[in-house]
Amino acid sequence: MLKPYQEFSTPRFIIDSKQLEGTDSPIKETPVALPDISISHNHLNDGADYFLVIPAPLKAISDSMLALNGKNKIRQISTVKVMYKETKDQQKDEEGAEDEFDDDTQLYKAKQSYLLKNDSKDVPIYRLNTSSLTIDILACPIFQNKVTYNLLANSILNSYTIKNMIVLATSELTGHGLLNKLLSSHKYTQMVNFTDSQLQSLKSIPTITPPTAITGISGSFASRATFEKIPCLTLVTDAEGAFNLDMEQLNIDAAELLAVTLNKLLNLDNSPKFLQAVKTRLELKRAGSSALYM
Repeated sequence: MLKPYQEFSTPRFIIDSKQLEGTDSPIKETPVALPDISISHNHLNDGADYFLVIPAPLKAISDSMLALNGKNKIRQISTVKVMYKETKDQQKDEEGAEDEFDDDTQLYKAKQSYLLKNDSKDVPIYRLNTSSLTIDILACPIFQNKVTYNLLANSILNSYTIKNMIVLATSELTGHGLLNKLLSSHKYTQMVNFTDSQLQSLKSIPTITPPTAITGISGSFASRATFEKIPCLTLVTDAEGAFNLDMEQLNIDAAELLAVTLNKLLNLDNSPKFLQAVKTRLELKRAGSSALYM
């Protein structure tokens, strides 16, 4: 059978530059929703020695740090408000809408409304005073809209005076140990208050290698720190699972090693209280994730 001659082959995929006339798809009609991020400071931002970023999977470490020294040495210094103005607009549209019902449109709007409401959060930033350091701590929750992580990092870096940054992260370190490090263009020898023994402990940690990568809030802060020329040390602990869905499973032994390393670097606690608190929370996490799933 002879086929008609074509100078150019028919493309298999066509990306529409704009919505086609006569289509009522709610997905095509609705643009990508971006949150409004505002920061309110409860105390003067005098610039701590370190700004520490902790993602949600490592909540055991952040919770143990916040409970470490009691209320007299830790305080909330700022609140980052993530808010979607689309939620208010949707409420107005629903009040003034006519009694027309379309299954696809209503289901899509209900899903979008649920995601926007659950992604609207207040994120606190704490100041921890140790015997020798001041540390600002951001324990970031999970956001379904992944663009929020970049916007959050940009807003905080534009609002804060940050001398040095330490970012905790998770990644699948298959065959590369339990703990890796990633350095910005600045050497960690330029980071203040690091003793020779602390620098030596860092040198013993292998550097992360491709194709291993970090994502989420950790990746946002680590990459933005390079553009802002902020000395940044990223400590990456081993995990596995669906990182894009925020469903990774921690390697408990790796998380414990991360806590030990962080305690040495920042001199958090000379007693075993901090490490014991982390171990207890991680054991509870291990018990909760040991069940079979389908």
